[in-house]
Formats: sequence, structure tokens, C-alpha cells
Amino acid sequence: MNRRLRRKLRVGAHMSAEKSAKIWKTVLLVLSALLILIVLTVIWGNSLKKKADQSQKGNDTEPVGTADSNDGTAGGNDEPTLPVSGFDPDAVPIINGEYIILSSSRPIDWDERAAELNLNRTSAVSLILYYYEGGRAIPNFSSKTAQALNEQSTNNNKANLFEVVGVLDIAGIHTSGCFYINYTSKATRELVSIYRAYEAALVAEAAYAGFSDILLFGFDTDKAGAAEAAHFIGSVRELEKKSAIGIAIPHTAARSPEAERIFADFASVAEFLALDLSGVKDQDSLMHELESSSGFVKKYNLRLVLPERLRDAVSELAGAGYTNWQIVP
Repeated sequence: MNRRLRRKLRVGAHMSAEKSAKIWKTVLLVLSALLILIVLTVIWGNSLKKKADQSQKGNDTEPVGTADSNDGTAGGNDEPTLPVSGFDPDAVPIINGEYIILSSSRPIDWDERAAELNLNRTSAVSLILYYYEGGRAIPNFSSKTAQALNEQSTNNNKANLFEVVGVLDIAGIHTSGCFYINYTSKATRELVSIYRAYEAALVAEAAYAGFSDILLFGFDTDKAGAAEAAHFIGSVRELEKKSAIGIAIPHTAARSPEAERIFADFASVAEFLALDLSGVKDQDSLMHELESSSGFVKKYNLRLVLPERLRDAVSELAGAGYTNWQIVP
């Protein structure tokens, strides 16, 4: 067999393998999209059916979103009830999560990005999944959920989570998705109920893509806030059970007279907790906040959420014994 023919056969075999891999990747993406769309159809179908049923009963019926809002109250008791805590601080994922951009106006070569992260010995990354800007909440990835509900254009330059997580997972990198909830800000209980289902579906979509964990931001720290967090996480788990789900608690909560209750309540509804220090101004303030919250950090093995501008404080944190952290912008 001559050299030219052998070379053609090698190239052909390589191209065939690449083509086969691309076909299987496409099939998996299509199946994933179909699964998510089916789930959404069920959610919204049930909601519409309920609305239609209530309309037939007349104006005295309870508005959509009231009966299923599940504020955590039991019977006539106004005090929200929470799940029995099964929180295990030893099971909390310990990471050193560097912030990296998930979506950009320019395509990101994730194989190249993973190689850079490995070269820098980065073992975990922090990725923003959903955030609020310019008066609206924005999914920061190409979402079949958002597209199905016309919340995102099908023609977009957002990241494909299956590709991102797949590449980073193969590279041995822990992926932590940061999700800033927005549905609780809606004006009516009906809208809260609708957008709760939507945002829960977005979190489930990220979990299905294989994120190592997902950290939720934005819940109020009162008893009702913890009950709402329990309801939201329950809605996510009805759709997808993968990925550990944690809750970020504002650092000011550690100085509250109700600090013990706040951390205990949220520990009963999440698999891990984080102390959100992203609003701290400087390194001195950061260390001061940690002094006042060190007891809770140890008790719950809290992950520290640090702003990117204080990235250089990590070495000082390590010297003080704080080893569980992630960076956000």
C-alpha cells in the first residue's frame, strides 16, 4: 500500500470518528432539548388547565398562583414550616472557584479554555447562569427553556451548557453555577408563581447539563424566605435531581440578632450554604466580616463568595484557615 493511500485512509478514519462524535453530540443535544420541552409543556399545561378551571368556577375562586404558591404555612398557622434538617457540613463541596466568563460576544474555545485552566492548576470555576441587568433577568446560556417561552432568541451567541460542562468535566474541573433569582420581585402572587416555575426550569436545565453544584442568590433571610427557598428547590427537584444546590446568605445576616435562626433555617432546605461577601468594599472589611461570622463558617462549612476585585485576598484567607471559596464578578 503506497504512502498516499495510507495517508488518505488515516485521514478518512479520523474524519469518520470526528463525524460520528458530532452526530452523537447532536443527538444528545436534541434529546435533551426534547426532554426539557416536554417538562415545560407539562408545567405550563397544568398551569393553564388550572386557570381555565378557576375561570369556569367564577370570580370568587382563588387566583392562579395563590393555591400553589406554597408559602410553607401549615393550616391556619401563619408561621412557615420547614423540612427537618438533614444538613451535613462534612458533605459540603469544598472548592477554590475562580470566576470565568460563560458567554461572550465572541465564541469561546472551551477545549483551549480548559487547557489554560489546567495549566494554571485551577480545580474549580464559578460561572454566572442567570442575572439581573437593565431592568430584566437574563439567562446567560443558550436555554431551550427560555427560547420555548420567548424569553430568549433562538439565534443567540450564548454558551451551550452541555459543551461547556462536558469539556470542563473531562478536564477534571468542578463547575459551580451562580443563579440570581428574580421571581420573588414580581408584583403579584400569580406572577411569582409563573416565574418561579420558569426560573426553576432554568436551574433544572443547568443541573441536567451536569453542573457540579448550583448556588442560588437572592432569597430573603426571614422565615418566609427560607420557606420560599424550600419551595423553589422542591420545584427544581421535581424536574431534575442532579447537581448539589446551595444558598448564598448575605454576610450581614451573621451580625443579625436572628443569625442562628437564619442559618439553621436555610441549612434545612439546601445541601450547602455560602456566605455572600460580594458586597464587601475592601480586604480589611472582608477580614472584619469573617471575624464576626467565623462561628457560622465553621459550623456550616460555609463557602465564601468573594468579589473579583478582592481576588488577591485569597492568600490571606488561606493563612487564616479559610479554604472553601469562589469568585464572582
